[in-house]
Formats: sequence, C-alpha cells, structure tokens
Amino acid sequence: MAVIGRFGLAGLAGVLSGPHGGRLHDSGLSLPATGVARVLALGAFVLAAFAG
Repeated sequence: MAVIGRFGLAGLAGVLSGPHGGRLHDSGLSLPATGVARVLALGAFVLAAFAG
C-alpha cells in the first residue's frame, strides 16, 4: 500500500512542477534548468542507492 502512495507523490511532484518548467522555458532558461534537474535526479539515485 505504501508503494502506491509513493507513486502518487511522485505524480503530484510532476504536476506541481509543470507550470514552473513552462515559465523557465518561455524565459529561455530551459537548458540550465534541464542541467539542474539532471543533477538533482542523479543525487536522488545516489541517495536511494545508499538508503537501501
């Protein structure tokens, strides 16, 4: 049951970040924002690897 909740939270994060990503793209900052997102995703994978 907890796994379903985690998927829901991940989906909620995507829904809430969508408008912000659109504004960044419209202002011409989509490339730096993509780089930051990649670094954050990599950090999340490293954290998950150590968490077990």
